[in-house]
Amino acid sequence: MKKAILLIFVFVLTFLSCDKTHEVVFQCSDNQDVCDLAQSNNDFAFDIFKSLHKKHLEGNLFISPFSISTALSMTLNGANGDTYDEMIKTLKYNGWNLDELNKAYKAYLDIVPFLDDEVKMSIANSIWYRNGFEVLQEFIDVNKNNYNSEVYGRDFSKSKTKDEINAWVEDKTEGKIKDILDNIDGGAVMYLINAIYFKGEWMYKFDKEKTYKTKFIKETGTNVEVDMMVSDEMYVPYYKNDIFEMIDLPYGDSIFSMSILLPLHNKKVNDIIASTDKSSWDKYTSNLTPIKMPIQIPKFKIKFKDLLKNTLVDLGMPKAFSSSQADFTKIRKSGGVYIDEVVHQSFVEVDEKGTEAAAATAVIIKVTSTGETFIANRPFVFVIRDNITNSILFIGKMMMPEE
Repeated sequence: MKKAILLIFVFVLTFLSCDKTHEVVFQCSDNQDVCDLAQSNNDFAFDIFKSLHKKHLEGNLFISPFSISTALSMTLNGANGDTYDEMIKTLKYNGWNLDELNKAYKAYLDIVPFLDDEVKMSIANSIWYRNGFEVLQEFIDVNKNNYNSEVYGRDFSKSKTKDEINAWVEDKTEGKIKDILDNIDGGAVMYLINAIYFKGEWMYKFDKEKTYKTKFIKETGTNVEVDMMVSDEMYVPYYKNDIFEMIDLPYGDSIFSMSILLPLHNKKVNDIIASTDKSSWDKYTSNLTPIKMPIQIPKFKIKFKDLLKNTLVDLGMPKAFSSSQADFTKIRKSGGVYIDEVVHQSFVEVDEKGTEAAAATAVIIKVTSTGETFIANRPFVFVIRDNITNSILFIGKMMMPEE
């Protein structure tokens, strides 16, 4: 069955094992809020994936919606009024009490990364603020207590601060996400950052000796050569409808898996994306049925980086990015701050042994302009003085700039 993957859609939690039985270490009845949080995040995942797909129609796309949700949820704790309402709606947290949401995140971070001893998964959060910028202690405490956030006050005027933030992200992603920040903008006062790392070996590994060179057929009709991994017979969960067929490849002890949705020959990736949302996703995964079948998938690597401001504005949270309308008075009592940008960077590599993936999201907070602007675009007087005696050392007028 010589088929190439056209889509890697999302990593999902699954408790469906094939011919191997494992001890169930967690189930939704243990903490329903954790599973409800996953459902809300999945709902947001499809929204942002569809929006970014429209922006990158022909290119590779790989994101961690959980990383984006987490960084924005940390920021949500500083929002008020319409800004808060828009963020809640966009992140699909309707019906959530903020305190309950924070507790659900705490439980998720305490449980999910440790579900499978055979898979390495880590999630780290941090807040970096400019020295002298007054941050409400309540905002710091809620992120420390519920998101395990590390908090650092730094001099943003020094280039080493950017290097330190980048080094933190690189360390938390095992070196896979580098230079998430190109620079620290002069107006920036805070960075809220999430980093996630995943490394899992297939439950059923592919034999390197069987990997072969073949053609990968792009939607344009052109071909590109790939290394195709082969399993003559694998026992995996399978689902098929009139748009695509789907397999679920388990990692480690099958707690984590990779779901692959392959368009039927008369369909395209866009058909899958257009027809899939949280509800249909639940249907797909609940109808997976284990069968034995030959499988071929290509080895691949994707690196992706994008700015998410416009996408998030389009999804329904414009006020958070507005210097005149944003209300983050729960970050700083006097307000006057807004989200300038959200940077997302990701990496994934798939080979015969398994999958390594990482992502980081940085929410950049800036101070709102006072509204006053000084533009010296006409003749002016200027003075050079000493500030101890207030003695005027030089005085002049500038009528016309000269070289």
